Amino acid sequence: VGDNRPYLAALLTIDADAAAEWASHQGRSLDLEALTEDHDLRAELSKAIERVNVTHSHAEGIRRWRVLPRDLTVSGGELTPTLKVKRNVVMERWADVIDEMYTAP
Repeated sequence: VGDNRPYLAALLTIDADAAAEWASHQGRSLDLEALTEDHDLRAELSKAIERVNVTHSHAEGIRRWRVLPRDLTVSGGELTPTLKVKRNVVMERWADVIDEMYTAP
């Protein structure tokens, strides 16, 4: 996310298999929606974003991000049959989350 915005932001989803492995190692519940709010998982995601950002210029780096409570799906209309993101659908469906990333301090 970032077209015509002051900086780049990202909407993240959690890979169910990776989340299950992480939750198992951490002794956490496998409830994906609950994991999106888990402080330790969010810290891990933050580290991953930082690792990605060091490979890009400051202008290309992700400054804010949010974890969506569910994965994007073909059946939900957010992905094409070839699993490409339908950006216009995602931008419309998650507009409140996107707007919050650009208005929150």
